[in-house]
This record gives sequence, structure tokens and C-alpha cells, in this order.
Amino acid sequence: MGVLGTPIASFSKSELRRPEVTERASVGPVEIRASGSTAALLLVPESAVEALRELQHAAEEFVRMVVELRRPNPSPVVLGPVGFIAAWPKEQQDRFLEGYAEALVASLRSEDSAPLRSYVATMAAPGRRSDRPDFDGRVPATTQRDLATRLSS
Repeated sequence: MGVLGTPIASFSKSELRRPEVTERASVGPVEIRASGSTAALLLVPESAVEALRELQHAAEEFVRMVVELRRPNPSPVVLGPVGFIAAWPKEQQDRFLEGYAEALVASLRSEDSAPLRSYVATMAAPGRRSDRPDFDGRVPATTQRDLATRLSS
């Protein structure tokens, strides 16, 4: 359940003192109905809001990368945390950008920046080898068979 998902509970403004309100809000978004023409409020944990801020920042960095990597000599300063790609050949920069976009989408869907952080950390250490098949393109034979069966039906 994401911070912007459907509220899991709804309470009136007068019920805010009840412990159940904050207990439910620690699990998922809780709607607080205000009186009159005031729009409803959403009560969520601060950590969820911080996670969304981090993802918003990552999306802004992605847009900055897309623009900067179109320049003939991209600036590592403008690229910020991924400035290490400024010296890479154009083809590798393009592949990095595609991978970053995929990791960003996974992070946005889960409302957790861990996939994106892992991607950047892995790409920042080009000499390091990973045994994880999902990081180097290898697909186990059993998974290949399962995919072939599923895609053929």
C-alpha cells in the first residue's frame, strides 16, 4: 500500500485524539474528513513522505541527465551523483540511461528508492563483478524454460 493509495480508513476531524487513528495511519493512508467545504486531509507516516521526496529528486535527476547527455561534452557536475558517466562513450551512456529509467520505474512503483540506489551503486563500480544474474543479463535455464513455455501459450 503506497502513501498515495486508497485510504485504508476514514475518520472525522473530531476523532483525531483516538489512538486508533494514528495506529491505522502507521499502516497506510488515513483520510481525515473535515467539516464544511474543507477538503479531506490525508494522514501518512513522515517516512513515507520522505521516500516520495527522494523519488521526486531522482526523477528530477533523470530529466537533468536526459538533457545533459545530449550535449557534446556532458558535465559531471551537472550530472551530480552519476557524474562518473560523463567520460563514458555515448553508447554506454545511452545504456546507462535506459537502465536508470527502468530502475526509476521500479522504484516509483514500489515507492522505495532501493532499486535505483542499487543500480547506480552497481554501475558506479565497473570493475566489480556481481554473481546476481539479474544484474548481468544471465537468465537461469529453468527461468528460460518457464519463459519460453509462458510466451508460447
